[in-house]
Amino acid sequence: MYVIGVWVYMKMTRGKNWVGRLVSWAFVVVLLGIYCADRFSPPPESMTEVAQTGLIATAITILWVWWFDRNRGVV
Repeated sequence: MYVIGVWVYMKMTRGKNWVGRLVSWAFVVVLLGIYCADRFSPPPESMTEVAQTGLIATAITILWVWWFDRNRGVV
């Protein structure tokens, strides 16, 4: 499902500049790396650790997607 979602997004939009082209692919690679790391890492020590990491990761993800999506246009 992840691969199909990436394929549809990349097919329906085009990068306007280097940010729209390269940074969007970097995001795809980082998300895949995070998924693989999550599958093979030990469970978290506490719920506080989960909450803090989730809040920080969500903020970074939203800003990153906002940045490269502004530099992509619909085909």
